[in-house]
Amino acid sequence: MNKTFNPKFTRIVGSSNYSEMQSLFQDEQAMKTFKGGKIWSDEKIHKYLAYFEKEGPRSKYIDWKISCRNQIVGLVGVEPTFPQMGSKYKGRFMLSILIRSKFWGQGYGKAGLLNGISRFRLLFPKESAVYALININNLRALNLMKNCGFQIDQKLGYNLVIYKLILTNSN
Repeated sequence: MNKTFNPKFTRIVGSSNYSEMQSLFQDEQAMKTFKGGKIWSDEKIHKYLAYFEKEGPRSKYIDWKISCRNQIVGLVGVEPTFPQMGSKYKGRFMLSILIRSKFWGQGYGKAGLLNGISRFRLLFPKESAVYALININNLRALNLMKNCGFQIDQKLGYNLVIYKLILTNSN
């Protein structure tokens, strides 16, 4: 990442630039290990944007667009845990991050994750931990979790790992 500028984080609460989201959710490399492993159809992208348009700031899913120099770099989001994660995680929150492949290795993932953690803490100050569900084939994400202080909490199935970050005053 160029050290002369900082990525911008904008909460997605309504209409967003469709072509930006398309460049992210149809990035084949980036989507390989993200939520199902397939690029999103135009219809799914429109539904995603329509959800935020309808729900606005009341949404139970909170996504921030990461951009730099008027280009979308990726997303960092907070959402309730998925039912398939089991009752241990019911009522907990999960962070997810998606970075366009052309921005990999430039520090945006770490900046996005740390910013997401910071914003999560402001929105949910009573939460003591945050989780991330990572595909074991996503080596970049596995390393990112470790570098940001997450610990393995549980293996889920044959290809998923749940990471946990205990929130303290120092993170």
